[in-house]
Amino acid sequence: MSAQARAIEFARRGLAAGPPAGSLLARAFILNEIELAQCLGNLALLLWASRRREEAVTALEEAVATARRSAAVAPSVHEPVLADLASRLATYLGRLQRWREALALADEAAGITARLAEADPVRYESAHAKNLRQSAEARLGIGGDLAAARRDADTSVAICRRLAAKDHAEYGRALEEALETQELTRSADGGPMAPMTRWTSEEHWANLLNQDEVWQDVQDRRHRLDEMPPSYCGNVLRFIRRQADQLIEMLTDGLDVPPEALGLTDGDDAASWLDRQPLIVALTRRARGEPARPEACHCGYPVAPDWHHEHCYPGIIVD
Repeated sequence: MSAQARAIEFARRGLAAGPPAGSLLARAFILNEIELAQCLGNLALLLWASRRREEAVTALEEAVATARRSAAVAPSVHEPVLADLASRLATYLGRLQRWREALALADEAAGITARLAEADPVRYESAHAKNLRQSAEARLGIGGDLAAARRDADTSVAICRRLAAKDHAEYGRALEEALETQELTRSADGGPMAPMTRWTSEEHWANLLNQDEVWQDVQDRRHRLDEMPPSYCGNVLRFIRRQADQLIEMLTDGLDVPPEALGLTDGDDAASWLDRQPLIVALTRRARGEPARPEACHCGYPVAPDWHHEHCYPGIIVD
């Protein structure tokens, strides 16, 4: 989380003055703004997973406002980012039962993805179906226009059914969620009927993987890593690594984010991504009998809470 906070700080500094009017730097300025929006979105994900709900919403609200400015200048380039961030904010607001705000964001995202899906259905139809489902759920939450909620839910189901018929492994879960929402709209009587909120497992794992101090077992008992025997740490490592693929699927689906928001790159598979997570790095050290956190970094300096070493690597030379 500290790395994201510093990335946001650097982006803010670069944007503080703004480009001169009519400058050739204007395009770079807009690109920096969208990068700031994405950093804020990633920070919101970590805050939400750490149960810091209101802080997550505040960060994501700023991300959406920032993305709106960029999309207003270059809609064809930046509207997809705006739609993704608005959809994620709608999800968070819905889970906090703030349905009116969630509806405004979901409708905004659906309006964008409707245009995008018309031009490129292969790339954007599934996102549009999700946004329509969010709009339907938010309308149920406030007891809003039931006919509109049913229309959105029906369209979402139709899209997901068509996609799942071609690739059930990829879109089967989306179809199940769309059908659940459709059933809620059909059984609604016009009054407020808040859909069930989903959280727990994905947030638990996101929070657990992003720290290097404790392990929480299936009985919810917390163990300090430095007090765990190396053999037990090795068992935990094997347990987590066996479910690497399922973890990524659960995190992306449950937290409603693309893989890139979790830090996956084009060259990653589930195993390589998992091996970079702070918990796995610490468990690997403990399985070798070493402290969970190294006493000194590759750069030769002591590791301390207020000193960051993200860009250090074996063999680095520090003058």
